[in-house]
Amino acid sequence: MKSNLETLFASILATMTKAPRPVRQFQFHPTRQWRLDFAWPRHRVAVEIDGGIFTGGGHNRGVYFSKCAEKYNALTMAGWRLLRYTTLDLKTRPMQCAAETAALLASITPADLSEQKNFFV
Repeated sequence: MKSNLETLFASILATMTKAPRPVRQFQFHPTRQWRLDFAWPRHRVAVEIDGGIFTGGGHNRGVYFSKCAEKYNALTMAGWRLLRYTTLDLKTRPMQCAAETAALLASITPADLSEQKNFFV
């Protein structure tokens, strides 16, 4: 599901940087239903937007937090790099969030997906 924060981030990223277009709601794991808010599979870069953390939303609750940790650990084990932004980040420094994402993408040479190893067990 696309949130208002995700829409804001996508528009800033598209208009203010030269970053390649992301895949939205990308399922990175071959068997789990985990999805990434923004993904650049050839770069193995992901961005997750953590909304609702100041209002007791899902990302703030123990069970959901634990499930997110499991997802993020699997992502890291598969060789991905993850940037996480909160509501506060996108309200107070949206340009910096987009610039950080663009800089990370620019620092990585895209890989041929056929040559990437499968780290999932």
